[in-house]
Amino acid sequence: MRAVVTGAAGFIGSHLCEHLLESGDEVVGIDCFSDSYDPCRKESNAARLTEWARFRLVQADLAESVDAALVRNADVVFHLAGESGTRPSWGVRFPAYAERNIVGTWRLLDAARQAHLRKFVHASCASVYGDASGRRTPESAELRPVSPYGASKVATEGLCEAYRRTWRVPVASLRLFTVGVVNIGTGSSVSLLELIRMVSDLIRPVDVVRLPEQPGAVRHCTADIALERAWFGYTPHSSLVDGLAELVMHHSSDDGTPWPQGVAAFPHVDDSPGQART
Repeated sequence: MRAVVTGAAGFIGSHLCEHLLESGDEVVGIDCFSDSYDPCRKESNAARLTEWARFRLVQADLAESVDAALVRNADVVFHLAGESGTRPSWGVRFPAYAERNIVGTWRLLDAARQAHLRKFVHASCASVYGDASGRRTPESAELRPVSPYGASKVATEGLCEAYRRTWRVPVASLRLFTVGVVNIGTGSSVSLLELIRMVSDLIRPVDVVRLPEQPGAVRHCTADIALERAWFGYTPHSSLVDGLAELVMHHSSDDGTPWPQGVAAFPHVDDSPGQART
């Protein structure tokens, strides 16, 4: 299989590329190496991938242009690239979200309509749901984003649906939960304080700084995985603490440099059930 992976130097993108390469596929990875998080870590991820003969790295910003030939020659496109984060999406930084999420997705879809893809997999986000008020959120839930970032992902889903209906681009949008830990959901929830305690046990104590509630913050977000169980027989096999432990191992320095003292800042809420769930 010939695959194109956008956002290939990111956490999820680099792991997906490794999986495809280990499966014997040819992979073209596209990344603009933005500063959405440490570019040095992205460069390290990309360096590992370039050791494979069947991997080709293309440094490009999809918001500016898309090489249509890359898409035409692919069997599958995994579109993971974009600008993430709810808090920074307010104010002067929103144009980056509009360009990298909406315009970048449109350019890629427009190239895909000229191709004969088996599948176009689009990474959306649970932020499209907004605040779920403590309920599990099925795919059929109303989309009510509470941040410009969430609204930008709703727009990308709308573009995907338009190209699917009009141009028969075989799109599937995935609404990922807690992307930093690669999570499609377990059907259960955990409070922020519980999460901080887990991280403290794995690394070192975290100083908690309570701040006023941030604009666009989602207090409740819990995945409903009934559809995944019914269609794919999906059953979560890793607990949250086990997944965090693997994440810590992945990000640990090879030279044994200790992790810095952690500081977590979030709104002042109590830790009773139903508060600040994620």
